[in-house]
Formats: sequence, structure tokens, C-alpha cells
Amino acid sequence: MSLRATTFGSSLLLLIAGGTAGLAAQQRVFEIRPAGRVMYVSLDTVDTPSGYQAAPLTVYRALREVYRSLDIPVTFQDSVTGRLGNLGTPMRKIAGKRMSTWVRCGEGMTGPYADIHRVTISVISWVRAATLDSAVVRTGVFAGAVDVAEGTGQMPRQCTTTGLLEDLLRTRLQQLLAAAEKAGVD
Repeated sequence: MSLRATTFGSSLLLLIAGGTAGLAAQQRVFEIRPAGRVMYVSLDTVDTPSGYQAAPLTVYRALREVYRSLDIPVTFQDSVTGRLGNLGTPMRKIAGKRMSTWVRCGEGMTGPYADIHRVTISVISWVRAATLDSAVVRTGVFAGAVDVAEGTGQMPRQCTTTGLLEDLLRTRLQQLLAAAEKAGVD
């Protein structure tokens, strides 16, 4: 084999390996739009990973049901990469509770901004296979609030998560998977 062929083959392998690493990085990054602002987030930098003893696709399907049970619209889903969630939707309540339960946007004389301003929230999850029979889930919650009385052209106020929505998602997912296992459903 010639040196030229060997160099070409090595270059091709590096290109493929680099492309695969780039693809893996792209699969973790989401473009979200809380309150009209574009943000790019990587799910391997948010939330604490939670492990579940069930096949990754089973966890993914159960997580989708948890979103629905909490009245969080699922605006995108990709079972191949294990991603699902909401890229940004104005909401007043989640699971019947006011937005100040889930996010902090500051407070004014009339109370928490999360309850009186229009909050656009993005809740996204990533289900990653740990083994054939277990999965790891990470969830990110991002939000922004706009005082519509002052006009919608203003820059949204950034909100932070209280951590309670992530906890509720984990709890409900664990309960749903345990109930399915007890019933013998996959």
C-alpha cells in the first residue's frame, strides 16, 4: 500500500471520528426561545442526571406521558436522540400550580413577577442509554417573563428554576415506571 493511500485512509478516519464527535455534541445542544430570546443550552450541563432501571425507549415513552400529565406541551420529540420537550411556550400554570412555584423572576409590589407577567417556559429532557436495560435522564427548565402592560417589545426578564419542576418530573417518572413494572407492562 502506498504512503498516499495510507495518509488518505488515516485522514478519512479522522474526519469520520471528528464528525461523529461533532454530531454527538449537536445532539446535546438545544435552541430554545424563552420569551422571544434565542438561547443555546447543552443538557449535559443542567440538572443532576437521574438513573432509571428500564429500557431507554420505555423511559422515553414514560417521560412523554409525564409531560402530558403535567400539562406541559411537547412541541418536539426525537426518540432516536432521546430528546423531547418544549422549546418555549407561554404558560400560566403547570400541574395546576402558579408559575412562581416553578420559576423565580423577581418580585414587585404586587407579588412575584412569575405570577403577574407573561412567562414563556422551555422544559427539555434528554434520555440517554446507560445500558440496554437502564437510562439516564437530564432535564433543563428555562424561562423569561415580560410585563405585557409595558409592551411586548421589551427585553424579557430572565427567570431561574426553583428546582421543584425537575423534582416533580423525576418523581412522576419513577412512579410511572414502577407502576408499569408492577403491572408487567413494557
